[in-house]
Amino acid sequence: MEKVRFKSVSTLDILFFLALLLNVFNHLLFEKTIVPVYIIGLLYVCGLLFYFAIKKKEFFSRINVFERLLYTMVIFGSMLSFCFLTLNYIFSKKETHFTTCKVKCHSKRLWAVVKKVKEPSVVYAELPEGLNKRIPVSKEERMGLHHIDSLEVQLSPGAFGFSIIRRIIPRNENT
Repeated sequence: MEKVRFKSVSTLDILFFLALLLNVFNHLLFEKTIVPVYIIGLLYVCGLLFYFAIKKKEFFSRINVFERLLYTMVIFGSMLSFCFLTLNYIFSKKETHFTTCKVKCHSKRLWAVVKKVKEPSVVYAELPEGLNKRIPVSKEERMGLHHIDSLEVQLSPGAFGFSIIRRIIPRNENT
């Protein structure tokens, strides 16, 4: 019987996989934070700067330049954005205020568990900062509303000045 040989997993592959897992947490924190997308993109571009600091390291020696740039952008960009979003969320102020946001569009989640949901599970709202934000609305928050006109959002200021969404109350102006 022939032995099966497994390809060894490098440190770079492990770091890349952990960065992809970190992006799941980044997505969850991004949903709770009112931050422009270009800020997150800027953090990923800043991750490219780490390329120049570690391009001569041994575990980068076997791959080409384009792959090195991609690895450093994903690995360090994920870490930087995770640190930024986590610190903004954890060290946010306890004081809160409510603001009303107009709903621009209704949608359903692409990967909804229950397919026969009549209420929208995702809304796109225009926030006071001039941003359009995709906001998931839970079953408890929908409360049977078929058409959500506006959202009352409870916000608290984050550590870096980007607001944190604490609670969402859907409103229907017709009721």
